[in-house]
Amino acid sequence: MSDVQKPVDRAVRAKEAASILGIGRSTFFVLMRTAPGFPKGANLGRTRVWLISDLFAWLRKKTNSRNN
Repeated sequence: MSDVQKPVDRAVRAKEAASILGIGRSTFFVLMRTAPGFPKGANLGRTRVWLISDLFAWLRKKTNSRNN
């Protein structure tokens, strides 16, 4: 067996999602409304959550388009 573990994909709230992206919460909400292709998130009861994998995929796509 390999010692390398696959990261667990989990749902995070806006505060943690912003922290993962390295931005503030207010910037996160601006991106949510204006950035094309930004992950929509999902409602979990009265709370909106985002999958970490979706956030990283958006960030990867954004950095790849900037490098080309």
